[in-house]
Amino acid sequence: DQEAQIEKEKTRLQQDATRQPELARQLESPPAVQPQPSSDHVDSLYMWGSNLRGNLANDDFTPADRPVLAFEKADISHIAAGRWHSMAVCDNSMFTWGAGQHSQLGNDSATDAHTPAKVGALEGKSITAVGGGFCHSVALCDGQVFVWGLHNYVERAVPEFVTAEGNKVSNLCAGGRHTMAVCDGQLYTWGDGGEGQLGHGAASAAHNTAMVSVPMLVEALEGKTVND
Repeated sequence: DQEAQIEKEKTRLQQDATRQPELARQLESPPAVQPQPSSDHVDSLYMWGSNLRGNLANDDFTPADRPVLAFEKADISHIAAGRWHSMAVCDNSMFTWGAGQHSQLGNDSATDAHTPAKVGALEGKSITAVGGGFCHSVALCDGQVFVWGLHNYVERAVPEFVTAEGNKVSNLCAGGRHTMAVCDGQLYTWGDGGEGQLGHGAASAAHNTAMVSVPMLVEALEGKTVND
């Protein structure tokens, strides 16, 4: 089953887990990248893959091995995919769909949604980044981090503000069971650190392998500027 597969993967990763950030050797001297002009926001979202939980924003539950039109909305600016759910910001409103058994859709319900539904709790906020984990979702709104779903063994039915140290958050992303945020060029992480994904180092094992409930500075990157 799914939980057995997750435990098997965790055991494999624990055998060779990196406990704090290391420089990727292939990126020590990266090739020059020519800047690309930014494009206007799109108005059509295409998806493919599993549709077991309504992931593709339709009711037929049929998987797709090629892109299919999921929905059309004006001004789609951000998208993100969790394990079984998806998110899109359209005209500065958050829409979610797919699996919702752990409230990861943020609509005060623990049921699946097969069509995109607006997250009312974020209406009126300026959304600049989104991320999806296994069972949780995150959004950056006006420099503040909002989290909902199952995260740190706490299930939030609607988006809730999570305090982060430092100045306003400039970017964020979500892993399977952890979250990262950039604050004033510094990286903060929290959530599940079982495979060293929080980056706090073996010397801080209590914080590195357990659930960390509040954003913590990744000290190994202190003094370096983390780009958005």
